[in-house]
Amino acid sequence: MVGEPRFHRYLTGRENLQVRAAAREPGADRRIESSLERVGLRERAGDRVATYPPGLRQRLGVAACLLGDPELLILDEPAHGLDRAGILQFRQLLRSFTDEGRTVVLSTRLLDDAGPTCAAAAVLHQGRIVAQGPIGEIVAAARASTMGRAA
Repeated sequence: MVGEPRFHRYLTGRENLQVRAAAREPGADRRIESSLERVGLRERAGDRVATYPPGLRQRLGVAACLLGDPELLILDEPAHGLDRAGILQFRQLLRSFTDEGRTVVLSTRLLDDAGPTCAAAAVLHQGRIVAQGPIGEIVAAARASTMGRAA
């Protein structure tokens, strides 16, 4: 899922998932309701996507990913546009995926977004990995580096 997922605004959340399921493997349509339930959209599934705030569109994007029952989810800036409560709920959702054995790759510009969610991180600069490992170690190394330059 890249940035903010795009949907047909005039269709409901459920109808959008039906369109996506039709383009996937046979059986994807059987995962629509469970995907909506999983991301907390069951109550709003019959509303047109045009009425969804950014956080609900992000959740619908994850529901669309779940139609394929993936072992790996790659999410780019999934917390973009979410309020604090939405970010916390989204983090819980991501943790639930890893708890059941799925791998989640999260792309973000904000280390604060990744810290409470990710077990490990890689920091890229101009397409090259400049640091990798547990987030606490990366932050500590960055602080030490910054302090060393200030002296």
